[in-house]
Amino acid sequence: MDVERSASFAYFKNKHDAILKCLDYLDRFETRFVAKFQQEERDNLAQACNDPVFAETVQNDWLAYNHNEVKEHFPPQVIIGKQTGDESEFLVYDADPHVRVSITEVPCEYNYSNPTGLFNLSIPHVELRLNMYSTLSYKQQKKNEYDEERKARQE
Repeated sequence: MDVERSASFAYFKNKHDAILKCLDYLDRFETRFVAKFQQEERDNLAQACNDPVFAETVQNDWLAYNHNEVKEHFPPQVIIGKQTGDESEFLVYDADPHVRVSITEVPCEYNYSNPTGLFNLSIPHVELRLNMYSTLSYKQQKKNEYDEERKARQE
């Protein structure tokens, strides 16, 4: 039987061609748009760094442009933690008998997000779930990378 004439070959060839076409579209998109958005983010960051409040509060905990593993992103994203106090309504609109609008303040812990792709350096205790029964911590991942580098150097 000729392999190239089989139904399974045609099926996988079509899938392969579709994947190559998708990768081509992705390359075109990245060259046309992504660089523009990255430059826009950098411009907004430079403008924000001129603000003393931003430089004083955010730059201490946010590692996006100061750490080689953290993905570059702007504006900084926030991770919301545990509630630290009681919630309180500070604006209520109930003039309409059918609608009541209220804005509630909920004091919480927070931290700026420092994502690396698989992990977040702001919450290093959160592990990556590999499958149903095993996880991988950031510390284990770094140790595995170090061991692989050491083995590669020895060879």
